[in-house]
Amino acid sequence: MQSVLVIDDDPSLRRTVAAWIDSFGYAVDEAARVEDALEAMQESPRDIALCDVSLVARDGVWLAWRLREQYPQTAIIMATALRDAETAASSLRNDVVDYLLKPFDRARLFEALLAGATDTPPAAATKRSITRCRIGCASGARSSPLPSPKR
Repeated sequence: MQSVLVIDDDPSLRRTVAAWIDSFGYAVDEAARVEDALEAMQESPRDIALCDVSLVARDGVWLAWRLREQYPQTAIIMATALRDAETAASSLRNDVVDYLLKPFDRARLFEALLAGATDTPPAAATKRSITRCRIGCASGARSSPLPSPKR
């Protein structure tokens, strides 16, 4: 079973996303702070890390860089409410497999997790994510919802 670490300082959002991930059949753990995430990864490296860009103390871009350096086998997915192309580009330089714009739905999350679980090559994911961000960042809109994934 693939394992996911959800890192977000918003407890309500973190719990909701963790519940969705659990319903998809992944093992899921949560961390509210960068320090908690690093400790959890040290105890047991996860297959996928879903990291919010805006975190207290250190930001998610720094955490993605650190995770990439220490756990190169972990797929990283970034999530943010910011429609900032520079933040997206900075995240993508850390070889994240996807970049989610909040609010995202279950189907969009499932798509990102599949990209992480199947080890999508960073170059392909980067191209896809930059295209989405250009559309979302420029217009303030998120990517169009996908149909619910079939299990």
